[in-house]
Amino acid sequence: MALNRDTSIGYLTNWAARLLVRELERHLSHAGLSPAHMPVLLALEAGERPQKEIAESASVRQETMTGTLNRMERDGLITRRPNPDDGRSMLVALTPLARKNSRKLKTPPAPSTPWCWNS
Repeated sequence: MALNRDTSIGYLTNWAARLLVRELERHLSHAGLSPAHMPVLLALEAGERPQKEIAESASVRQETMTGTLNRMERDGLITRRPNPDDGRSMLVALTPLARKNSRKLKTPPAPSTPWCWNS
């Protein structure tokens, strides 16, 4: 049986997901952010948290989160400090720059793919 792109739910789902990610990347780039930053921004919206908790809430490995946080720290989006309750861990917090940039995301822009923002 030949694959029909017009009726294959797997193909169409993958295609729609790629379009949505592309639109999300475009939207986030205007705020100096990327899709990888979103779980961190959401996790830290209420205040600082241990790095391990951020990785768990994002369902990613610690090593992956460390790389994301390293880039965010380099770009001035987060700060890290030793956790006074656990000398082996670090507390992560958003910087004023990250809070300013994330506020830009509260209202979606006029999207080039309008359907991706409609509910």
